[in-house]
Amino acid sequence: MINLKKTAFICLISLIMFSCSKGEKKVVASYEDGKPFIVEYLKTKDGKKVKTYEEHFYNNGKLRLEGKFNNKNKSGIWKYYFEDGTLFAQADYSKNKNGED
Repeated sequence: MINLKKTAFICLISLIMFSCSKGEKKVVASYEDGKPFIVEYLKTKDGKKVKTYEEHFYNNGKLRLEGKFNNKNKSGIWKYYFEDGTLFAQADYSKNKNGED
């Protein structure tokens, strides 16, 4: 009985982690040295892959900007960083008419 409870608990945690993930990672642009420049995260919706999140990186590997997508439009809070990794600015796309966030 305990093993059944453990298995159910592990399955529940796995499901939560999977559903909260950004999706399948896809590097769409790289620097000449092979480091990623633009990374998109995709999830399957109605049989099609849709972009749900995007990250841009500096050549030093630090995050340049990040944010969510909804219906091909920016949505939610987008964050922009200096090259040293400190936060530079934030933009709120929550009221984006096309993003429907």
